[in-house]
Amino acid sequence: MLRRSEFVERCRKKFSADETQAFWLWFSAHSFADQEEYTQKFDRLMSGEPIQYIFQSAPFHRYEYAVGPGCLIPRPETEELVELILQKPEIQSLQQWLDIGTGSGCIALTLAQERPWNFKAIDISTEALQWAQINWNNCPAHVKERVELQATDFLSWNKWPDGIQAIVSNPPYIATEEKTQIKNRVDNWEPQTALYSPNDPLLFYKKMAELCTSTNTELWLVLEINQELAEETIEVFAKVGCLSKKIADLSGNLRFIEAFWPGN
Repeated sequence: MLRRSEFVERCRKKFSADETQAFWLWFSAHSFADQEEYTQKFDRLMSGEPIQYIFQSAPFHRYEYAVGPGCLIPRPETEELVELILQKPEIQSLQQWLDIGTGSGCIALTLAQERPWNFKAIDISTEALQWAQINWNNCPAHVKERVELQATDFLSWNKWPDGIQAIVSNPPYIATEEKTQIKNRVDNWEPQTALYSPNDPLLFYKKMAELCTSTNTELWLVLEINQELAEETIEVFAKVGCLSKKIADLSGNLRFIEAFWPGN
């Protein structure tokens, strides 16, 4: 095992001081079967692989979720999305939820552990859903009975599932021209389909807005968005008659929107 000084010296050749400190804490918190396992994991770190993939674990809210190749790593901003939902009085009585692009399942499973809500959690990626299934398996029985995982192409839908009252989603929203701004550790390792919406970064939001017009019942949507396209995203929902507002994250970026469809 590397001493702290040697660990830091080697990491600082490639990573920032803050990243190095975080990586040291990850390695310090884990036990290793032998030197070979330690060396293998350290070599993977130095290759640029996300540390969450290396240890197949990512903290989120008050929980830990299994993650790995094919699955988007949960972000702190998405934790803020969950907290926003937990703190919003108007939606606490809603029981039937849909999580679009569930990935690891972190949003649906966290909310289902915090509130007695029912979730349909969907994703087009069977790889991502394998990780969501692991996380579902690790939940208490009273949570598992309220969360359904489903492989489906949301963009092919022509209506919302019956009875859905609220939508939560962190869909792909990075435009192709923004790709140069994405860290290699993200772009080279995490699933492209969960990150990028290359033809139209508003594609998923437009589909959600379109489906709103197909239902006569009220519907809430709480969504993570591209902060560079906050106005454009709001306009997508305003055009179909949703009442919407932008919400800043803790860094002051317009990271979320709430939209309310009043029904036809």
